[in-house]
Parts: sequence; structure tokens; C-alpha cells
Amino acid sequence: HSNEALRLDSVHVEVRRWAVASKGKLAVGTGARETARLAQEIWELCHGLLEDDPDESTAHHALGILHYEVMKLSRFKRFLARMFLGNEALSLASWEKAVYHHERAVSLEPDIIAFRVGFAETLMRRDRKLEAMDQLRRATSLPLLHPGDSDYTGLAHRYLNELSAERNG
Repeated sequence: HSNEALRLDSVHVEVRRWAVASKGKLAVGTGARETARLAQEIWELCHGLLEDDPDESTAHHALGILHYEVMKLSRFKRFLARMFLGNEALSLASWEKAVYHHERAVSLEPDIIAFRVGFAETLMRRDRKLEAMDQLRRATSLPLLHPGDSDYTGLAHRYLNELSAERNG
């Protein structure tokens, strides 16, 4: 459906945002080749959004997730993916870009719980646990305003408990 929406109106920001979200959800449950194709489409949509508005927080958040998901693959899997399925989304992924885009999304819209939890996940992978805990605490203190906020808040509490147990154990 997102392709049809884009075909009908590829200029409207909301259409492109929803296309990014839709393609992101699809990418989670597909095979490697389809995931790589969707990742490239997400990459292109997000970069298009950022060309139009460098402060497009949703695009920064989506790119943060994209970089995170590629980088959390094992080196071997990343090598194979880049070798056989290579595209810009796979080839240009880095932890630095994951951190940058998540941090940028949070700085632009600090009250979005999903942005803070996504940033915290990236920080945890980078072994920046104190910073992750700060993002998670902030996420749990925010009001529930968006669909999924209660799920993200629950995830934030779970991560906080895990990180606290690590520090105390």
C-alpha cells in the first residue's frame, strides 16, 4: 500500500513518513534479499525527507534504526550482505551514524518515547550504558501520547532493570 500511496503523492511529507514506517515494519519479517531492498527504499525516502527538511525527526529516527539494525549483524553477515545484496543502506551503515541520527531525532523531538528508547538501544550496543540509562529514565517519565508509547515505556523499564542488575551484580 505504501508504494501505491507514494505513486499517488510522492511529495507529501506524511505520505513519505508513513511509507518509511510501513517499509520498516515489512523489513522485520522478510528474507535477506527483500529486507535489503526495503532498507534501500527506506534509506532513499529518509534522505529525500532530509533534503527537504534537515530537521525531519522521523527520518533521523528511521535512519538511526536502519544503521543500528545493519550494524548489529555479525561482521560476517554484514560482509555477505554487502557483498551479495549491497546497496547504499548496507554499504554506508555505521555505529557513528546510528548514534548521530538517534541523537538528532531526540534533540529535535525530546518528548517522543520511541526516539529515546531507540537511542538507548544504540547506546547500549556501544557500551554507553550510563547514557542509555539516562535516555531510558527520561523515556519513562514522558506522558503517553502516541500509539505504542506504553509498549516503549515497558521496554524502557525492562532495559533499565537489566542495566541496573548488571551494575549491581
